[in-house]
Amino acid sequence: MAARPSLDEQATDPIRSVLHMSSDLDHVVDRLAAVPSYLEDFARAYGDEAITPERIANAIASFERTLVFDGSPLDLYMDGDESALSERHKRGLALFMGKANCIACHHGPNLTDHRFHNLGVPDDHVTGDPAVMASIRSDARGTGYQDWATLDEDPGRAQVTQDPADLGAFRTMGLRNIKESPPYMHNGALRTLEDVVRFYDRGGGDHPNKSEQIVPLGLTDDEVADLVAFLEQALQGAQREID
Repeated sequence: MAARPSLDEQATDPIRSVLHMSSDLDHVVDRLAAVPSYLEDFARAYGDEAITPERIANAIASFERTLVFDGSPLDLYMDGDESALSERHKRGLALFMGKANCIACHHGPNLTDHRFHNLGVPDDHVTGDPAVMASIRSDARGTGYQDWATLDEDPGRAQVTQDPADLGAFRTMGLRNIKESPPYMHNGALRTLEDVVRFYDRGGGDHPNKSEQIVPLGLTDDEVADLVAFLEQALQGAQREID
């Protein structure tokens, strides 16, 4: 039986990175090129059988652009249908836009500001896993992050900007059909939407870079329940049919 690679080997071998499905782009290209049906599909889409990282990214992006969900109760309500939201949903919406201040970051068509924020999200399950931390350091090294060897957390946006102020900041996720995608936060730290609401109600977690917007909310249990109901039910839309 082959010996299991050391953590040092995992950290410098992108093929074993747990952050990238134990693979890398060159390996993915080779695997796809070995499947005749993929060669046929790429030829049909691009005019020839060449499989490249750029074409893979383009194909995935084209698919993701078909994942459009609309017609949610909130959409119908915003279009003037007062009956589209129940009284509980309306209370949740009022909290979303008011006391809970979710709208500060979750606004626009997809309910996201597309910006990066540090919320102090718990990451013990990340930092406590040597294999994951080895992969995070390897990933950071591969993108030229200067302090990759001493990382003790996921650098988040700082991996791109190299700005220490961006350490631990992650992009605001959209909320459409949010009920369908647990666990929550960038690292899956929170299991349910109630966990998420109560996390924000506490004022987030602890981190030197935590956003000043994240403060205790003082929600009652009934308000938590109303806000969770709004998130779970009023944002559920149907996927558009795409040929």
